[in-house]
Amino acid sequence: MNRILLILIFSFAISNLWSQLSGTINDENGEALPYANIFLKNSSQGTTSNINGQYELKLPEGEHTIVYQYIGYETAEVDVVIIQDQPVIKNIQLGSASYTMPEITINANSEDPAYAIIRKAQEKRKYYKEQNSVYSCDAYVRGFNKIFSAPEKIMGIDIGDLDGALDTSRQGVIYLSESVSKLYVKGSKSKEIMYSSKVSGNDQGYSFNSAREMEFDFYDNNLDINRKIISPIASNAFSVYDYKLEGARIDEYGNLVNKIKVIPKNEYAPVFSGYIYINEELWNINSADLYLSSKASQLPFIDSLNFKQSYNPIHDNRWVMFSNIVRFKMSAFGFTIGGNFACVYSNYILDQIDESVFNNEVYVVESEANTRSREYWDTIRPIPLTKEESLDYQRKDSIQLVRESPEYKDSIDRENNKLTFGKLISSYSIQNSHKRTRWQFESPLSSVSVNTIQGWNGSFKFSYQKDYNRLATKKLELSSRIEYGASDKIWRPRLDVDYLANQRDNLRFSFSIGKDLSQFNRVEPITDRLNAIMSLFFRRNYLKAYDKEFTSFSYQQDISNIFRLRSSIDFENRNSVSNNYDGSVFYKNSRSFTENIALSEKHQSLILRLSLRIKPGEKVISYPDRKFKAGSDWPSIWLYYKKALPGILGSDTDFDLIHASISDSYSLGIWGEFDFYIHGGIFLNKPQYFVDHFHFLGNQTHLGYPPRYNYSFLMMPYYDLSTDNDFVQYHLQHNFKGSLLSRIPLVRRLNWHLAGGYKYLQRQNNSDYSEWFVGIDNIGFGLFRLLRLDLVWSQSHNLSEENIDYSGFGILVGLKINI
Repeated sequence: MNRILLILIFSFAISNLWSQLSGTINDENGEALPYANIFLKNSSQGTTSNINGQYELKLPEGEHTIVYQYIGYETAEVDVVIIQDQPVIKNIQLGSASYTMPEITINANSEDPAYAIIRKAQEKRKYYKEQNSVYSCDAYVRGFNKIFSAPEKIMGIDIGDLDGALDTSRQGVIYLSESVSKLYVKGSKSKEIMYSSKVSGNDQGYSFNSAREMEFDFYDNNLDINRKIISPIASNAFSVYDYKLEGARIDEYGNLVNKIKVIPKNEYAPVFSGYIYINEELWNINSADLYLSSKASQLPFIDSLNFKQSYNPIHDNRWVMFSNIVRFKMSAFGFTIGGNFACVYSNYILDQIDESVFNNEVYVVESEANTRSREYWDTIRPIPLTKEESLDYQRKDSIQLVRESPEYKDSIDRENNKLTFGKLISSYSIQNSHKRTRWQFESPLSSVSVNTIQGWNGSFKFSYQKDYNRLATKKLELSSRIEYGASDKIWRPRLDVDYLANQRDNLRFSFSIGKDLSQFNRVEPITDRLNAIMSLFFRRNYLKAYDKEFTSFSYQQDISNIFRLRSSIDFENRNSVSNNYDGSVFYKNSRSFTENIALSEKHQSLILRLSLRIKPGEKVISYPDRKFKAGSDWPSIWLYYKKALPGILGSDTDFDLIHASISDSYSLGIWGEFDFYIHGGIFLNKPQYFVDHFHFLGNQTHLGYPPRYNYSFLMMPYYDLSTDNDFVQYHLQHNFKGSLLSRIPLVRRLNWHLAGGYKYLQRQNNSDYSEWFVGIDNIGFGLFRLLRLDLVWSQSHNLSEENIDYSGFGILVGLKINI
């Protein structure tokens, strides 16, 4: 009997043994209390109300005491008798909790009593962090995101109804999903298995909800929310928070609960605001209702984040998280969006986990997770759907049926395949949704560029893509390009074939053949667009290249979670090219273009390349048809071998290069992030031709691309320091992520980040080269923080035959969009 049938039978049996308790929870004014806790006393079995205060709880036959709980309100306990197949309705009204101040004399110079309570909580922080470090539990997560207002157009482009998500009032649910999973935790190890998943409007989709990712733990010193945010009970909390005791009350367990207001000393620091509730004598967290502003998170599009957590005692007065609600509001480009992710934890088992459950998979989605029926969800769902959520499921399921129909797909294809003038001068595509195919043609006007070798040039491109399944995890892509240079009058055609076999181990095969103008550095240190700008407006031609007629075959695959293998074999017929174009807008009389680097002679090469990525401890997220890397505490190691094969197919080259790199990024808590990259290589025998030297990533334009800063030089000439000898380079940089500049009045309003670092290159028997740099990152406004500005000092030492001094100072403008 298959697993799905077993689950359905089990669900049916449970529904006949248990009956449903339901109702609404309101305050004394009749207002709904969203996400109130409802649970069986002295257990972790329970639920929360939905956003309208409605709740449902499955209970077995018998007498039960039900606890109704909401942060800041009095707790109610109600005895109910459950009889099989007889639903019980209990509507509950909770009054605001009365927090009374203890009789403590506070002198003018005395600190608030809250500080003493926080000190006690700090002392017990590690104890409670470790007390429940081994457990398993069930988790139900629901995500609900809604657009409350949307513009008709963005930058003149009509955005429509967002595939049916928006109604006539420009509002609509854009994400509704729920999931059920099992969570296993043992210290730093964790694993979550999602057994059930439902996504509104996508019956084949899997929810991105994760109970583990939602567990923002205030017992940690710092919480990673874009930057490291300091917990109100962190060891260094007094340096960034003020506190105020607003009263205390006795809860349903007889504990005295202190209500403490958390007040940031600096609203631009990585801090929360709101309330934290601490149990007297136990000194643990009873509950929390904390906010994070856009100023504190440095997420400019987020107006606010609200974290509401409730803990309950279970076995031996062990307190565990019962519910965790994350609510947000954001606005950008005329959109106003809000929503929440609600998680209910239940059925805790403490201190008992089989070690064999843990492996490199930290999040696993079962293949049948998205096959559950509506009856299954109606039986198992702990938080009842609101009317809006029920209608969204019905509406989007109906829309999906329509959009999956052949008639609708044909109509969409006919509309998209219409040829317009705009498409004619940019790109035009023809798609067939039934066959999952797409032809695309790109106009030469969209690729016009200029360089000193080809002059003005452009290309005509067309491509074909075939997806073999709905999620395109298996696909074939064919692309062809014919390029022509107006000055050198040479046609350069090429054909590329790429086949992705699957996304479980990312097995991919590629084949290319044709003729190309190729930069000497295969990593392309300068883009065609940037070189064109420098040549036209500044009369600087930094692109250095040669012509190659080539055939290439490559293969790559993840051979385990830790290892990724890449290999290729390339045959090239190499030819020198020279400048054929001398035009520019400015500096015609004061500057001259430099000559292209010439090959010593025309030659052929056959080169084998092998590379192996090693990431010890790499964690993965596993979906039935895909895998995603989830990171590791260990650095990334790459091993490379490059071998020229002489005599085969007329190859004239003969050399061997072995090189390796190690890199990683480390969070230093509130002090930002440190990156390092170390790379070294050995030539076993030297290459005959300059093209096969090792070329470093330099920059001579004073325009930088920050995503490359961790492994590229900022002011090094592109090819002057290329080498055929052994070499080592290392790059160190640190970004303080606002931890320093947020302390400076006025400056902190800008949300700038101070950054800096050091870079070094040593080549055997040649001069060494180094750079120091310091800069400001995150420059811009709102969402558009795309700039970085660095001051760079470069220096070279121990000059030998080169006789060139690279010492100097420069200003580098970093643009996070690669031009």
